[in-house]
Amino acid sequence: MGFKETSKAVQDEIRQVLDSFDENQVNRFIQMILDSKKVCGYGAGRMGYGLRAFMMRLNHLGIPAYFINDTYIPPMGEDDLFIVSSGSGRTTSVYEYLEIAKAHNVKTVAVTGDAESPMARDADFAVVFKPSNGGLNSEDNDRKIDSIQPMTSLNEQSMFVFFDIVAVMLVERLGIRKEDEKKFHFNIE
Repeated sequence: MGFKETSKAVQDEIRQVLDSFDENQVNRFIQMILDSKKVCGYGAGRMGYGLRAFMMRLNHLGIPAYFINDTYIPPMGEDDLFIVSSGSGRTTSVYEYLEIAKAHNVKTVAVTGDAESPMARDADFAVVFKPSNGGLNSEDNDRKIDSIQPMTSLNEQSMFVFFDIVAVMLVERLGIRKEDEKKFHFNIE
Protein backbone atom coordinates (compact mmCIF):
# COMPACT_ATOMS: atom_id res chain seq x y z
CA MET A 1 0.00 0.00 0.00
CA GLY A 2 1.13 3.54 -0.67
CA PHE A 3 1.04 6.40 1.81
CA LYS A 4 -2.42 7.74 0.88
CA GLU A 5 -4.02 4.30 0.92
CA THR A 6 -2.38 3.47 4.26
CA SER A 7 -3.41 6.85 5.66
CA LYS A 8 -7.04 6.28 4.72
CA ALA A 9 -6.98 2.78 6.25
CA VAL A 10 -5.55 4.12 9.53
CA GLN A 11 -8.08 6.96 9.63
CA ASP A 12 -10.92 4.48 9.03
CA GLU A 13 -9.66 2.36 11.93
CA ILE A 14 -9.51 5.36 14.27
CA ARG A 15 -13.04 6.31 13.22
CA GLN A 16 -14.23 2.79 14.16
CA VAL A 17 -12.79 3.18 17.65
CA LEU A 18 -14.19 6.69 18.15
CA ASP A 19 -17.62 5.59 16.91
CA SER A 20 -17.60 2.81 19.52
CA PHE A 21 -17.70 5.22 22.48
CA ASP A 22 -21.07 5.48 24.21
CA GLU A 23 -22.29 9.10 24.29
CA ASN A 24 -23.78 8.69 27.78
CA GLN A 25 -20.50 7.33 29.16
CA VAL A 26 -18.57 10.23 27.62
CA ASN A 27 -21.00 12.80 29.03
CA ARG A 28 -20.79 11.28 32.50
CA PHE A 29 -16.98 11.25 32.25
CA ILE A 30 -17.02 14.96 31.37
CA GLN A 31 -19.35 15.73 34.26
CA MET A 32 -17.09 13.84 36.66
CA ILE A 33 -14.18 16.01 35.51
CA LEU A 34 -16.23 19.19 35.97
CA ASP A 35 -17.37 18.08 39.44
CA SER A 36 -13.79 17.46 40.63
CA LYS A 37 -11.44 19.87 42.37
CA LYS A 38 -8.47 18.35 40.59
CA VAL A 39 -7.70 15.45 38.30
CA CYS A 40 -4.81 13.01 38.18
CA GLY A 41 -4.18 10.26 35.70
CA TYR A 42 -1.99 7.36 34.76
CA GLY A 43 -1.51 5.05 31.83
CA ALA A 44 1.50 2.98 30.86
CA GLY A 45 3.52 3.37 27.69
CA ARG A 46 1.86 4.92 24.67
CA MET A 47 -1.61 4.75 26.25
CA GLY A 48 -0.17 6.95 28.98
CA TYR A 49 1.10 9.55 26.50
CA GLY A 50 -2.43 10.34 25.35
CA LEU A 51 -3.60 10.67 28.95
CA ARG A 52 -0.57 12.78 29.87
CA ALA A 53 -1.39 15.15 26.99
CA PHE A 54 -4.98 15.32 28.28
CA MET A 55 -3.78 16.29 31.78
CA MET A 56 -1.79 19.10 30.16
CA ARG A 57 -4.85 20.22 28.20
CA LEU A 58 -7.03 20.19 31.32
CA ASN A 59 -4.58 22.62 32.90
CA HIS A 60 -4.90 24.80 29.79
CA LEU A 61 -8.65 24.85 30.46
CA GLY A 62 -8.15 25.95 34.07
CA ILE A 63 -8.73 22.47 35.58
CA PRO A 64 -5.86 21.47 37.87
CA ALA A 65 -4.55 18.17 36.53
CA TYR A 66 -1.49 15.99 37.08
CA PHE A 67 0.04 12.80 35.73
CA ILE A 68 1.70 10.17 37.92
CA ASN A 69 5.47 10.77 37.95
CA ASP A 70 5.12 14.54 37.48
CA THR A 71 7.57 16.30 39.78
CA TYR A 72 4.77 17.74 41.90
CA ILE A 73 1.37 16.22 42.58
CA PRO A 74 -0.66 17.50 45.53
CA PRO A 75 -2.48 15.05 47.78
CA MET A 76 -5.65 13.58 46.31
CA GLY A 77 -8.93 13.15 48.19
CA GLU A 78 -12.65 12.51 47.89
CA ASP A 79 -13.30 15.69 45.84
CA ASP A 80 -10.80 14.63 43.19
CA LEU A 81 -10.79 12.32 40.18
CA PHE A 82 -8.21 9.72 39.16
CA ILE A 83 -8.30 8.52 35.54
CA VAL A 84 -6.54 5.42 34.23
CA SER A 85 -6.30 4.30 30.61
CA SER A 86 -5.48 0.78 29.48
CA GLY A 87 -6.63 -1.01 26.36
CA SER A 88 -6.67 -4.36 28.14
CA GLY A 89 -7.77 -3.01 31.51
CA ARG A 90 -5.22 -5.41 33.00
CA THR A 91 -1.93 -3.52 32.98
CA THR A 92 -0.52 -4.27 36.44
CA SER A 93 1.16 -0.93 37.16
CA VAL A 94 -1.94 1.02 36.08
CA TYR A 95 -4.26 -1.20 38.11
CA GLU A 96 -2.12 -0.75 41.22
CA TYR A 97 -2.43 3.05 41.01
CA LEU A 98 -6.20 2.69 40.58
CA GLU A 99 -6.36 0.63 43.78
CA ILE A 100 -4.23 3.16 45.68
CA ALA A 101 -6.50 6.00 44.55
CA LYS A 102 -9.57 4.08 45.69
CA ALA A 103 -7.95 3.46 49.09
CA HIS A 104 -7.72 7.25 49.47
CA ASN A 105 -11.41 7.67 48.59
CA VAL A 106 -10.59 9.34 45.26
CA LYS A 107 -13.25 8.90 42.56
CA THR A 108 -11.89 6.72 39.74
CA VAL A 109 -12.55 6.32 36.02
CA ALA A 110 -11.09 3.62 33.77
CA VAL A 111 -10.92 4.29 30.04
CA THR A 112 -10.51 0.79 28.64
CA GLY A 113 -11.19 -1.54 25.76
CA ASP A 114 -12.51 -4.30 28.02
CA ALA A 115 -15.73 -3.79 29.99
CA GLU A 116 -15.05 -7.06 31.88
CA SER A 117 -11.50 -6.15 32.93
CA PRO A 118 -10.37 -5.65 36.54
CA MET A 119 -9.99 -1.90 35.94
CA ALA A 120 -13.48 -1.52 34.48
CA ARG A 121 -14.92 -3.64 37.28
CA ASP A 122 -13.12 -1.88 40.14
CA ALA A 123 -13.21 1.75 38.98
CA ASP A 124 -16.16 3.86 40.08
CA PHE A 125 -16.97 4.35 36.40
CA ALA A 126 -15.71 2.96 33.09
CA VAL A 127 -15.61 4.49 29.63
CA VAL A 128 -15.33 1.59 27.20
CA PHE A 129 -14.17 1.58 23.58
CA LYS A 130 -13.72 -1.08 20.91
CA PRO A 131 -10.00 -1.95 20.96
CA SER A 132 -7.69 -3.54 18.44
CA ASN A 133 -6.39 -7.09 18.47
CA GLY A 134 -2.73 -7.54 19.33
CA GLY A 135 -2.82 -6.34 22.94
CA LEU A 136 -0.11 -7.44 25.31
CA ASN A 137 -2.40 -8.28 28.24
CA SER A 138 -5.51 -9.40 26.37
CA GLU A 139 -6.65 -12.11 24.02
CA ASP A 140 -7.45 -11.47 20.38
CA ASN A 141 -11.08 -12.04 19.38
CA ASP A 142 -13.59 -11.16 16.68
CA ARG A 143 -15.17 -8.36 18.78
CA LYS A 144 -11.99 -6.31 18.37
CA ILE A 145 -10.68 -4.45 15.35
CA ASP A 146 -8.12 -6.24 13.20
CA SER A 147 -5.81 -3.30 12.68
CA ILE A 148 -3.17 -3.09 9.96
CA GLN A 149 -0.97 -1.26 12.46
CA PRO A 150 1.66 -2.80 14.72
CA MET A 151 0.67 -3.99 18.17
CA THR A 152 -1.89 -1.60 19.73
CA SER A 153 -1.04 1.58 17.85
CA LEU A 154 -4.73 1.95 17.01
CA ASN A 155 -5.73 2.06 20.69
CA GLU A 156 -3.05 4.60 21.50
CA GLN A 157 -3.81 6.94 18.60
CA SER A 158 -7.51 6.73 19.34
CA MET A 159 -6.97 7.68 22.98
CA PHE A 160 -5.09 10.81 21.98
CA VAL A 161 -7.92 11.82 19.64
CA PHE A 162 -10.62 10.79 22.16
CA PHE A 163 -9.11 12.96 24.89
CA ASP A 164 -8.80 15.89 22.47
CA ILE A 165 -12.49 15.51 21.58
CA VAL A 166 -13.35 15.52 25.29
CA ALA A 167 -11.29 18.72 25.63
CA VAL A 168 -13.35 20.34 22.84
CA MET A 169 -16.53 19.37 24.68
CA LEU A 170 -15.13 20.79 27.94
CA VAL A 171 -14.29 24.09 26.21
CA GLU A 172 -17.90 24.32 25.10
CA ARG A 173 -19.36 23.43 28.51
CA LEU A 174 -17.02 25.82 30.32
CA GLY A 175 -17.82 28.61 27.86
CA ILE A 176 -14.16 29.28 27.12
CA ARG A 177 -13.68 31.72 24.26
CA LYS A 178 -10.87 31.38 21.69
CA GLU A 179 -9.21 34.55 22.95
CA ASP A 180 -9.10 33.11 26.50
CA GLU A 181 -7.60 29.73 25.61
CA LYS A 182 -3.98 30.84 26.04
CA LYS A 183 -4.56 32.21 29.53
CA PHE A 184 -3.33 29.03 31.24
CA HIS A 185 -0.59 28.10 28.74
CA PHE A 186 3.08 28.32 29.77
CA ASN A 187 4.32 31.70 28.57
CA ILE A 188 8.12 31.45 28.91
CA GLU A 189 8.83 29.96 25.51
